[in-house]
Amino acid sequence: MIKTIGVLGAGQMGNGIAHVFAQYGYRVFLYDIAEAQLEKAVNTIRQNLERQAKKGAIAESLVGETVGRITATKNMADLAGCDFCV
Repeated sequence: MIKTIGVLGAGQMGNGIAHVFAQYGYRVFLYDIAEAQLEKAVNTIRQNLERQAKKGAIAESLVGETVGRITATKNMADLAGCDFCV
C-alpha cells in the first residue's frame, strides 16, 4: 500500500504534485537541491490551499493539515523510505 510519496523537484510541477498528494492524505517528501526553491514551493502550496479554502472548495482546517504532511528536504536519502517517487 502506498502511504509515502517522494517528489523530486520543487518547481511548478513538483509543488503541484506534492500539493495534490498531501491534500489526499499522503505523507510527502518534497526534494530539491535549492533551499530557496523548497521554501517557495511550500509557500505556494499554502497560498493555493488558502485560496481553495476561501472559495469553500476545502475546509479551512485542511490547509494546516495538508501542509503538515509535506516535508521539504535537500537530502535525497530522505526519499529512501518512500513507497512511490515522482
